[in-house]
Amino acid sequence: MASENRLTRIDTHLKLIKNGIEIWYTTPTARTRVPLPNLPGYFSARVALSPTRIEEFERSLYDNARSQIDEKLTFALSHMPECGQPAPSRKL
Repeated sequence: MASENRLTRIDTHLKLIKNGIEIWYTTPTARTRVPLPNLPGYFSARVALSPTRIEEFERSLYDNARSQIDEKLTFALSHMPECGQPAPSRKL
């Protein structure tokens, strides 16, 4: 969209450290989906025609990215290894 409104990007870094040794690490990220899902047509027109940012719309952009990162964090934490076992090595 050609709009003054700012998209949201959320970066996270999670580490599991035991006795000073990192045994697990992940970096889930999320950003606002474009176009924003379920955006009513009248609101799209308002956003597209506005020469300034709209706080209500920017909140919707943030909420969209936030719901995505919440899902990714839940997934990452559910796949975290037990504290006594190192994560499997990744081969390239």
